[in-house]
Amino acid sequence: WSRSDEGIFQVARDELARMPDVDTTKIVDYHVVRMKDAYPVYDLDFDRNLSAVLDGLSSAENVFSFGRQGMFLQNDMHDSMENGRMLVERIETGATSAQWYDEMLDYWRLSNRQPLV
Repeated sequence: WSRSDEGIFQVARDELARMPDVDTTKIVDYHVVRMKDAYPVYDLDFDRNLSAVLDGLSSAENVFSFGRQGMFLQNDMHDSMENGRMLVERIETGATSAQWYDEMLDYWRLSNRQPLV
């Protein structure tokens, strides 16, 4: 909480630099968000509400949400990392927001409305 935004960015950039095939010289900007309460709250309508949120986001051009907070899910770190990798691949191939969220609904098994929780 006490580290500067620049300090947080430097740590993140250094970690990314350790990964194969990641060129940190292509990073053009960063944004730090500190979230006091980072865990989603589940209720009986969670699946329906999440689907509605993702459906709404899909209509916004060039808005891509991912990870724990971005997908409103209490998932594991490996799921969040996989989700981020998938998003980068989709952006590189020119996917639209609508395509991304459709894929995420399938990924989280919500497209056919199977209960997630």
